[in-house]
Amino acid sequence: MVNLIYVLCNRSFGQICVLLLASLSLGVAITFPSPTLTDIASDFQMSDAQSSLFNAITSLTAVVGPFITSVTVNKQGRRPTLFIFAFLCAISWVLLLTISYQNRNLAILHRAILGISIGGFSAVNPMYIMELSPFELRSIYGTMNQFGITLGIMITNFLGMYLNWRRLATCALLLPLLLMALLYIVVPESQAFLKSKNSKISSTFSNDNLASAAGQASHKPSLCGRRYLGSIIMGIMMMFFQQFSGINAVLSNLGTLIASRTGPTFAASAQCISCLLCITVIEIIGRKATWMISLFGSSLSMFVLAFNYSIVIAEGPKVSAICAFAYLFFFCFGLGPIPWFVTPEMFPDNLRGAASSLFSALNWIFSFIVVLIYPWLVDSIGPSTTLCLFSGVLAFGGFYGMTRINDHPKPVQQIGDETPSFADVMVDVSNEM
Repeated sequence: MVNLIYVLCNRSFGQICVLLLASLSLGVAITFPSPTLTDIASDFQMSDAQSSLFNAITSLTAVVGPFITSVTVNKQGRRPTLFIFAFLCAISWVLLLTISYQNRNLAILHRAILGISIGGFSAVNPMYIMELSPFELRSIYGTMNQFGITLGIMITNFLGMYLNWRRLATCALLLPLLLMALLYIVVPESQAFLKSKNSKISSTFSNDNLASAAGQASHKPSLCGRRYLGSIIMGIMMMFFQQFSGINAVLSNLGTLIASRTGPTFAASAQCISCLLCITVIEIIGRKATWMISLFGSSLSMFVLAFNYSIVIAEGPKVSAICAFAYLFFFCFGLGPIPWFVTPEMFPDNLRGAASSLFSALNWIFSFIVVLIYPWLVDSIGPSTTLCLFSGVLAFGGFYGMTRINDHPKPVQQIGDETPSFADVMVDVSNEM
């Protein structure tokens, strides 16, 4: 059991708290339209199509962020990359606050730029947190990224009940500004990046001739190589389970599931509490147990919700609300945070940036696909059957984690001059290939 004082007093804790400003910004950005879209559409005189685009374009452009990250994170470093996306985030909020009501297209552009920034946050921040964390605290600190996102969601829903959209946007602007102000003061560059950079420099100077350089190049690890195939498959599956769990379907329909103005705030509170619980127990019960409790609990909650849709009872609305809360609680207990700090662990320093960018982009693509097909599924096979499909995906994910996730992760030993694979961190490679 990890000592709480050690967790809170560790030097990395303060650094990671600064990085949580990026997680908060992500949570605020994706939730901002929920309490404000009606007023924004009215002020800017948006059509239904324009208001829908204002809401949805963030998920589309978020896919771009990880591709930018894949270029900058290994050349410039984690800290400059995060600063760039914080700057983009701040610019987007300034744009929304300064445009006139006639420039509705610029309001949509604000959401597009914001999407790029949060896509970048989702790619670099979990990796940065993992690399700054002491090995024995990676599970705890890694979960804090998801806690920051859910806290941002809760704060946005709560303040949205009392503030107009301009004041809420002003509050949102403070987060990236504070991140930029503190990033270079409090947070050091990742040692993994510095080590990788120094290794490249040493390798360059050690090449006495073209033959030796060609020989080293032939052994240079590649993300597309067979060595990391198992890690890539596991990363893709984790992102698939996270988005095809139906999380966005539930979040986008909270208004119909919970007939209360404060419902979204309470739902976000359940997510925050769940993340805090995960932070507390994940090192005690292990990653595998946390994953299984999360997915099987989410699956059961979704199944009961689907069954409630198929029957008509007087207590139906209450049952739906309870199931929605239970689903969100179990989701954030493990399925929400674990993929984000597990996937960077499975790759060496020089491949981690590209891998994190790949998985982040896939996560946003999966999210968009689910949002796109959900209305079609409901119309075609009905809400009950659709939710049963999500429940089945969650159950399958629980069994998948049961056979793949390692309770006691530790990096493999380096063999000669070869960069070690982190595939053994979470999985038994012999079972992967």
